[in-house]
Amino acid sequence: MLARLKPIHKYTLIIIAGLTLQGCATNATIDGMVPASHDTKNKELYNNIHINENTGGHETNPLWTSKINNSNFHGALIQSLKNAKLYNESIKSRYVLDTNIVDLNQDFFGLELTYRLKVGYNIINRSANKSVYHKIINTKYTATTSDSIIGVRRLRLANEGAARKNIGEFIASLNNLKILSTEIKD
Repeated sequence: MLARLKPIHKYTLIIIAGLTLQGCATNATIDGMVPASHDTKNKELYNNIHINENTGGHETNPLWTSKINNSNFHGALIQSLKNAKLYNESIKSRYVLDTNIVDLNQDFFGLELTYRLKVGYNIINRSANKSVYHKIINTKYTATTSDSIIGVRRLRLANEGAARKNIGEFIASLNNLKILSTEIKD
């Protein structure tokens, strides 16, 4: 059948088949952004952090490239903090966390796709209304063809990997945080 088509129709059919096989872009998933579990060593923060606000994320355009949206990043943070025994569901918890995805930069084409992510984390002591932790964490993650031969999936895996590393570094840094009268002592 392909042999009977005009050359222009053959190329059109090949392009359509390629796009169909490639699939549509999807948001980074919550499960893909959750790092390996870390138990906290910081007893002051144990079950005491509530997540207030997440900003800076972007929705994925299915016809373009995968992104990290606020809702899924928020869900990944909650699950990660729960795994580390830091999360408190109550809005009356001792500490509140605000996050902002400051910058995200990604490759669009290539066999190796790298996603760079910069997230600002701010923990506020609710009773003193003072920040006890403020840090911007930069991470990157590269997904290769061994992760997936499909480009849009490979980019989503790179997004998830960068977010997973970012959240993991944030939680690990809390183990070294010393809080004394709402002041930080490293």
